[in-house]
Amino acid sequence: MVEHIARLGIGRSFNGQGKNDECFTPPEIFKTLGIEFDLDVASPIGGVSWIPCKRYLTIEDDGLTAEWNGRVWMNPPFSKLSKWAPRFQKHANGIALVPTSNGKWMRQLFEDQSARWLMLDRPRFIKSDGSRYERYLPTVTYLVAYGEECHQALNRLGNAR
Repeated sequence: MVEHIARLGIGRSFNGQGKNDECFTPPEIFKTLGIEFDLDVASPIGGVSWIPCKRYLTIEDDGLTAEWNGRVWMNPPFSKLSKWAPRFQKHANGIALVPTSNGKWMRQLFEDQSARWLMLDRPRFIKSDGSRYERYLPTVTYLVAYGEECHQALNRLGNAR
């Protein structure tokens, strides 16, 4: 069953114009989740230092076609979610950050009984230079989890507010 666990005042931001896919999830989210990921499937080149992952796939690795193993973290390019979300759902082990959408991919994830959801309230993201964006994303943003350990991590994050 889909669960909306909590509203949070932490999250991610963007450039205010919707044209920048280089927006990073803040470190406080990962600290509270309290789990390590095996793979970041949509990482910038060089990774993001505060994301607890053993391995990173970048645009050079083509995370959409590369093999995914273990628990994944996915903060994909929001402009290409129709390609990333089905791959994440099929893998079914990890946590993804996604915006609200009317797209088919959103309905398929939302209707999946094994997915758990956490709504982030007015998230602000981090720029590639490490500073936070000043504007909020003009849509609701969620974390979607598959797998028992990831479900528990969302509960921790939801209870930390």
